[in-house]
Amino acid sequence: MAEARSNCPRARVPESETMKVVDLFAGCGGFTLGAGMAGANVVWAANHWPLAVRTHSANHPDVVHECQDLMQKNWLELPEYDLLTSSPVCTGHSMGSQPKRGPQHDVMRTTAWAVVDCVEATRPKAFLVENVEQFLLWKLFDIWIAALERLGYHVTTQVLNASRCGVPQRRKRLIVAGTLTKKVVICEPGTDELPFEDCLDLDGKWRPVSEAGSDSRDRMRAASLTHGRCLVQHVTGHRGIPLSEPIRTITTKAQWCLVDSNRYRWLTPRELARGMSFPDTYWFPTDATIADQKKLIGNAIPPLMAKIAVEQISEFA
Repeated sequence: MAEARSNCPRARVPESETMKVVDLFAGCGGFTLGAGMAGANVVWAANHWPLAVRTHSANHPDVVHECQDLMQKNWLELPEYDLLTSSPVCTGHSMGSQPKRGPQHDVMRTTAWAVVDCVEATRPKAFLVENVEQFLLWKLFDIWIAALERLGYHVTTQVLNASRCGVPQRRKRLIVAGTLTKKVVICEPGTDELPFEDCLDLDGKWRPVSEAGSDSRDRMRAASLTHGRCLVQHVTGHRGIPLSEPIRTITTKAQWCLVDSNRYRWLTPRELARGMSFPDTYWFPTDATIADQKKLIGNAIPPLMAKIAVEQISEFA
């Protein structure tokens, strides 16, 4: 993995003062894994989706887990902790959900207010909130930020690209950071981009390109002529990505395929997890549908991005 080339803060908490973390909307565990990589101790995690909680608890058995609608949580029940990490539901903000937006997306957007409620009730030393960069366009975003500032926190926003954080994926995510002492801007360490090719298995279930739908077939053939073996995204009509580059954003649908001349195959959940920087030792429920496994992975914050954010804020938590 490429070496960092910036002067971003990389404070370490002394072992005797291990930072305690609570992880809201924890999903399958990207923030929790990254926090652990940074030397922190996640003591409590919650999510509303039972499959996500099962996945998280299998990988982090020492964490106290709760499966609950966090809009109804009594925050005074939380254990003592220093840093709050959170990835509120992004569906109402994501560009991928734009054509289907409706009242249900307004409800999903309101999950961000659970962060404010938790911060007000428990007063952590610091917090980190991750979401899609379109979260900045939410009509209540400035009011949401102001609510956190009125609680006494110094709040900053920064968009990071996972590909500059050691992740083989170009994935932009907004990081909102807050501390009680000073403004902390989370920054990319500036590592060289990594090729997605290293995430691929040697073989898989191949299909003839000739059997694909007409639009997909034409895109795959054109991409193959341009790039050779390459990645093609079926939904957006992307023209193809050479394997020497990072993959583009892995979504909850994750309809990426590998094209090799006149054949293609879908990327597996494990390959997609590698593209998010999850190690092969990280367990995903193979008894779940492929679609649900992709949803778990696509919803996550890349652990290496989470690690960088936690490291940089740890001095103030």
